[in-house]
Amino acid sequence: MRTIAIVLAALLIASAFSAGPAAATATGSSMKTELRKLRQSDPRLAEKVLQDPHRQLAVAYLRSVMQFAKVVQNFARSGEIPVDLSRKAVNEMVKNLDQVNQEFGIHFEMLPDDQRKKIQSLEETLNARLEDLKTHVTQLTNAVNVPTPDPKEVMAHVKPILGTCDSMCSLQVPGRSPKRK
Repeated sequence: MRTIAIVLAALLIASAFSAGPAAATATGSSMKTELRKLRQSDPRLAEKVLQDPHRQLAVAYLRSVMQFAKVVQNFARSGEIPVDLSRKAVNEMVKNLDQVNQEFGIHFEMLPDDQRKKIQSLEETLNARLEDLKTHVTQLTNAVNVPTPDPKEVMAHVKPILGTCDSMCSLQVPGRSPKRK
């Protein structure tokens, strides 16, 4: 029964990411829902989790992934993708995503067991999101590592990356709203 639930969850996540950024943002509500539950049950822990320096650094790396994805997106929109520059941008995305994983790992490992149990579902949701993000970055890497990258294929991988990064970066410290221009 548990295996079926895991497979269904994986299919749901995969279908959401294949549908583009709007669907990816819709799945972002599950992280927001988990965070909302945590805020209601233990506001101090929620604030501690969101203000942790390792989490803040992980989010900074995520924002960097998003910025490099936007660069590649702009290349794809132009119709002609500069191969060397696209590869450099995607390589930086890979490096930053590795740092995101490392910082979130440290972030969760530093929590005492009792607190970690309280946020287990949030951690699992985050890890699933990071795995999906890694999959799309790997597919984007493959898409730009050909002699002439197809802009449509590149765009198909960039959109879910942007949607996922945006929804993960939008989780804020309680009582604070993001500053947008």
